[in-house]
Amino acid sequence: MPDHSTHLTTLRGRHSGRVYLSRLTGTPILIGTLTAAPTLPALDLAYTLTGGSAANVQPGMRVAITSAGGSPKGTLSIRCAGSITTSSLPVREFADLSLSAGDVITVYDDLTLTDKLVSGDAAFAPDHAAYVDQNSNPAPIAVSGGSWAGWIGAAGYVDVPFVGSGSYTVDPDSAGAVTHAWTAPGGAFVVGTNTSPDPTIRFGAAGSYRITHTVTDTSNGKSETQIIRARVHDANDPPDDCLLTTLDGDPRTGFRVTVELFAQTDLAALPDLAPVILWTDDADAHGSITPGRSHILCAGYLRRDRARGDADGDRIEFEVISPLARLAELPGFSKVLLRAESPDAWDELRGLTVKRAIIQLLRHYTNALTLFDLYFAGFPDCDYSAFYLQKATPYEQVIELADSRDGRLTCDRSGRFEVARRLELTPLVDRDALTTTITLNADDLIDYEVSREHGRAVETFRARGFTAANTPAFARYPASPGTGSASPVSERLIADDQADLLARCAMRAAWEDRVYIDANGIQRHAPEVRLTLFGAYGGLFQFYREWIKLSGVTNLRGIDLSAFRFIAERVSVDYAASLADGTATTRL
Repeated sequence: MPDHSTHLTTLRGRHSGRVYLSRLTGTPILIGTLTAAPTLPALDLAYTLTGGSAANVQPGMRVAITSAGGSPKGTLSIRCAGSITTSSLPVREFADLSLSAGDVITVYDDLTLTDKLVSGDAAFAPDHAAYVDQNSNPAPIAVSGGSWAGWIGAAGYVDVPFVGSGSYTVDPDSAGAVTHAWTAPGGAFVVGTNTSPDPTIRFGAAGSYRITHTVTDTSNGKSETQIIRARVHDANDPPDDCLLTTLDGDPRTGFRVTVELFAQTDLAALPDLAPVILWTDDADAHGSITPGRSHILCAGYLRRDRARGDADGDRIEFEVISPLARLAELPGFSKVLLRAESPDAWDELRGLTVKRAIIQLLRHYTNALTLFDLYFAGFPDCDYSAFYLQKATPYEQVIELADSRDGRLTCDRSGRFEVARRLELTPLVDRDALTTTITLNADDLIDYEVSREHGRAVETFRARGFTAANTPAFARYPASPGTGSASPVSERLIADDQADLLARCAMRAAWEDRVYIDANGIQRHAPEVRLTLFGAYGGLFQFYREWIKLSGVTNLRGIDLSAFRFIAERVSVDYAASLADGTATTRL
């Protein structure tokens, strides 16, 4: 994370709730009419081509279906398996749409975050895709820096930086090197070239641009392509002007934003679950780990709309959720992942580790990695022989795998996914290396509340799991009963050895018990702090691998809060005050 101290002046200043909304939807590339109602459950749509070309259709693209009269009937996605022809489109299996001959289908060149539902046969193939060697010679992971939206510059162009140098290999036998290939129709490479890891692309006109970034593992020749968008606006093609009503966030679901549009918009122009970016004019408004994206407040999906009206007119309000929250809504099934040197099925992986299992779930059972970056930061990976994932969704399965190694899946404002070691479970000797993103003092503070438990809640904390060698392991803290009454349990942990599980059990117990034991062995009850701050800090706290420090704040019992480092567990910004005097407030 960057050091956010340079943003303090901006954060403390006057903050308006006025923001811009850019739609990242694509353009129609195929139009047709259904020749017959599909037999449900359906995998293919028979149609007559009336416009566009089937040659441009790719797996994952959005398919909108309307009646012959133009009434929306639903949205599907192009399936990963099957043949795309001028008379048939393979689609994600469905059974809940009432389609009829004559209905109109429109395929757009954008992708929405969706599942790859497994086939209902012995192969359990994701999206009915045939297994070849995907788990024997896996493709690398492409990272690109995320989508972008903003104004064109005064000079008549805008330069957008992309970051692909974080791309990495997955194959256990790979030498670790990758090559890059970027495409940017309508753009020009002004820093680097189309084969550079971190190019800057210039766009000389307003519009929606579709950028692809293909990364190839130089050892096994496998490639992975990520698709990102740049939405460039000018006075003749402006973004939606809107009022930011609320901004809330927590580590488990990312950010949730509510905005009120000043102009009306119909369903065709802004479809349900449309991908959008909310942004401001101020390039340094929030700070970002990715260059050129500090002005982005939130990248996500429309999740709900609310229309309201009175004597003064009609208004429409949208809720925008993070990609992480959208990922949590995707369906799935429980899974078995086995370590095999010569995989020949979807449930076998060569060189199986916790990290590779997470990548397997996100890449083959969703299309998340085609749309968003995935990083691993300080995550203690380990080999493992088999996973029996009881959770029913890809999101919960990834959460379960990450937690088995004291990790956490998070998503920042730009849509970047990260699996990182949980701060509270990081050993003391490693904590100094973690970033302190910002130090708050009395200039930021409206009010505060500090609470501390006087006793310890835990009677016994138990950790259960297996070692990396698949040997059952058990740990208990403390060795004799504690002073509380609670007896929490952590299940399905993966430990390096018995000593590792004992240490991790103690850290989890300390967090559950709300105690802090420093390097000198001095025990203190850890305080919980609730702050109300001047300014709109909501876009700042990213919920991964970052500390917050307080300066010059001592509570009424003489406890110096600057001696602690805090983790942001929830943030909420109130923009109501900005309507009156331009000052937003943040609850942290």
